[in-house]
Amino acid sequence: MSANRKVRTKPIEAVPVVSKVAQNVDAIGAMVEREELAINRYQRGIEKLVFVISCPTFLALSISSITVWICGNVVLKQSGRHALDPPPFSYLQGAMSIAAFLLATVILITQYRQSQIAHRRAHLDLQLNMLVEQKVAKVIQLIEEMRKDSPQLKNRIDLEAEEMQGSTDPEIVAASLETRFSTSEDKSTQ
Repeated sequence: MSANRKVRTKPIEAVPVVSKVAQNVDAIGAMVEREELAINRYQRGIEKLVFVISCPTFLALSISSITVWICGNVVLKQSGRHALDPPPFSYLQGAMSIAAFLLATVILITQYRQSQIAHRRAHLDLQLNMLVEQKVAKVIQLIEEMRKDSPQLKNRIDLEAEEMQGSTDPEIVAASLETRFSTSEDKSTQ
C-alpha cells in the first residue's frame, strides 16, 4: 500500500464487553501492573538503555561515529599530524570490546527478567488449561447423564464420551511426554 493512498476505515463502534471478559481483562491488567511495579530502578534504567540501543538511530549513530573516528585518524596521519588513534585503531578496538561486553550484559539482564515473566505466565496458562480440561470433562459427564436419563434419546454406548468424562492426570501426560521426547532425542543423537 502506498504512503500517499488514504485508507478509509469504518469508525469502530463500542461493543458492550461481557462481564467475564471485562473481569479477565482487569485481571490481566492487574498482573501486568504488578510486574511493572516489581521492577526496581536499576532494571528500569537497563530497559530504557535497551530501548535506546535497539533503535535504528542508535545503529546509524554508531556507524557514523566509527566512520568519523577512522577517517579522522587516517586523515590526520596522512597529513603528517599526530593521530589520536592511528591504524590499527587500538583505542577504537578497546572501546568496541568494552561496549560489546556491556551490551551483551545489558541484553542478558533484560532477557532474564523477561524469561521469568514468561515462565510465570506459562505456569498460569498451564493451570488454566488444566482447569478448562476439568470443566469440559464435567460438561461431557453431565451431557452423558442427560442422554442416559432422557427417554427421547436412544441409549447407546459411546466409548469416546466415556473416556472423555474423566479428567486427564497431568502426571501421566508428563511421563508420556518425557518418554516420547527422550526416545526421539535418543534417535536423533545416533
